[in-house]
Amino acid sequence: MIQMIESTQGSDAAAVERTLAGDPDAYRVLVERHSRNLFRLAYRMTSNEQDAEEIVQDAFLRAYRKLAQFESRANFGTWVYRIAVNCALDRRRTINASPPKLNEVRALLLYVRSAMVLRFIVRLSKSSLVGRLAKLGSINSSG
Repeated sequence: MIQMIESTQGSDAAAVERTLAGDPDAYRVLVERHSRNLFRLAYRMTSNEQDAEEIVQDAFLRAYRKLAQFESRANFGTWVYRIAVNCALDRRRTINASPPKLNEVRALLLYVRSAMVLRFIVRLSKSSLVGRLAKLGSINSSG
């Protein structure tokens, strides 16, 4: 087992060297060797097959662009694995920071408008308003 790991590291290092020397097929060896592990990692982090595939592609693209900075004494598999983790975290941040969908905004505006009409036009008391809106399942009545 240890010998197999060492031979993989050695062949990874050779593939990195060949890639840096301009061999167009050498990087494909690295991609084929490590894609499955990166996909499993990305899928565990996203629970979405399409997102996982995009993360794997992004990770290999980032690794290729930074390959000259890769330290040959390091393990390529570990290095690209960490890049994939960073890609998945970046994707999560982007998704969490994205603006709400138009339907969500419309629903919120309708909810606020309804609350304003009930409170100021119909003149419902605050407790009645909260009770009615809570029945709709729109708000937490404890707030």
